[in-house]
This record gives sequence, structure tokens and C-alpha cells, in this order.
Amino acid sequence: MKSILITGSNGFIGTHLSKYFYEKDYIIYGVGKNPPKASNLIFFREYIGEEVLGGKIKKFLKEKKPDYIFHCAGNSSIQNSIKNPLDDFQNNSYLTFEFLNLIREFTPSSKFYFFSSAAVYGDPPTLPIKETELPNPLSPYGFHKYLSEKMCDEFSKLYSLDIVVLRIFSAYGEGLKRQIFYDLMRKFNNDEEIILRGTGKESRDFIHVFDICRAIEFIMNNKNKSLEIYNIGNGEEISIENISRLISDYLNSKKIIKFDNIRNKGIPLNWKSDITKLKNIGFYKSIAFENGIRNYINWYKKEFKF
Repeated sequence: MKSILITGSNGFIGTHLSKYFYEKDYIIYGVGKNPPKASNLIFFREYIGEEVLGGKIKKFLKEKKPDYIFHCAGNSSIQNSIKNPLDDFQNNSYLTFEFLNLIREFTPSSKFYFFSSAAVYGDPPTLPIKETELPNPLSPYGFHKYLSEKMCDEFSKLYSLDIVVLRIFSAYGEGLKRQIFYDLMRKFNNDEEIILRGTGKESRDFIHVFDICRAIEFIMNNKNKSLEIYNIGNGEEISIENISRLISDYLNSKKIIKFDNIRNKGIPLNWKSDITKLKNIGFYKSIAFENGIRNYINWYKKEFKF
């Protein structure tokens, strides 16, 4: 049986990866500073309950030498990165460099998957965005993800590490307790009037977390070069205004939706991924956006007794 080490295994994507690949009969090892939920313990052959660079990880890598390493750990907030860029650097770029160095020393045969972000693109000049588009990040978060990608390139070229960079677009799905869907559901649940940031014309390329897991499985089954970069999205552009209307319709809500026409610093305007490269290895979406939104609403209602 093949083995996978997942850093940040208690995070939104990490949790879904753990479940998905456990059910595919992989041996799953997790690492995170907080213990997993009791219901998720079954996924892990072993769980390292500490920071990624804690004292136990060296011994683990040396002894277990996992076949695959999914590096999901790190900060994930654009706004927090602007408020505290040093913390974002330490928990993204610095953490990635130190972890790559440990892999180089103790388990260089492991295939390393770095979970990057579409934030590296910033506001691209044209849509859809190809992997060959020159990155132009707008926030410390985007810069630090791009810097981490360059570190991956460094370790691939100089030390022959086998690395895949995954540029995740807008992930969503059951269990997500941040970003636009969560914010909208809280507002519909608690506010008399729905006031959202921006103009509503801002757009994103949303991909359900289950399809992220599937995309990674397709990549794992494909013979890659020493360093590969993949867009992980659906190839669809959906505006925030359309999302808010869709959720309002599903909830049969009569609440008024307004936009404040303020643009947050560091936030890109429009995204649509070119996923030709991903499709060429067999990927196709399995969850339509409308179904994914409906599932998320049902999860939220159950979780928060809405």
C-alpha cells in the first residue's frame, strides 16, 4: 500500500484529502498542531500532533519515507497577510523552505505536492488563466505562495526532488467555515439586510473540494516531469452577484442584497482557470456548481441549526 503524509491535515482541504485517500486504500499519516476530530481519527495510521517543523517530523520522515507528501499547512488569508506579512511569510515561505530541506535530507524519493494558490496570478490581463501566465501577486499571501513555488523549483532542479505545484482556485464544500459561501450563509441567517464587499461583478472559479481530491488523484496517476504546475479549478467564471442571488433563491429569502462598492486591498477582481492541462490527463468535474451550493447550504443548515 502506498503512503501519504498530509501536513495541515486538520484544515479544510487536508481533512477532505485524508478521507478521500483513506477510502482509496492509501496509508494516511497526518501532522497538525491540533488533534483531529474523533470521527476523523480512523483516517490516520499515525498522527503527529505538533507543528510541521516540530521535533518529531525528522524522525518520522527518516523512518517512514512516505511515497507522497501533501503540503497543505500554512496561512490562507489574504487579509491577514496584509495585516501581518511577517507571520504569513513565516507560515508559508519559511515553513515550505525548511520542510523541503527536511525532505531533501531524509526522504528525497517522496513525491512532494505543494498546495499553492491562484493568488499568485493577481489580476491577469486575460481570461482564462493558463499555467504559463506570468505571476503578478497583489498580496503578501500571493507573493509568499509564489516564493514558495520558486523554492520548489530550486529543490527540484538542484536536488532532483519530484515536485508538483497545485494552483488551487476557489475551493468550497461542506465543512468550509470561511470565505464567501460561509459569509453569505451567516448573513442570511443573522442580518436583516445582506451587505457585501465590492460591486458584485467580481468573479471566481469555484471548485468543490471533492473534485480537488479527484484532480490530485489524476495527477498522481500521471507520469510527471521533475516539476509540474497545474491549475486546479473548473474552468468556469461565476460572479459574486450571481452566487448571492443563487443562495437567496435556494433559501427562498426576501432579504435585500447590496454591495458597498469598496475593493479590499490585495483582492483580485476576476478569475477563470484554463484547465486544459488537467483535462488532458482525464480530469472532468463531477459536482456541478448548483449542486455543490445546494449541498453546502444543507450542510450549513444542519451544522448551525439554520
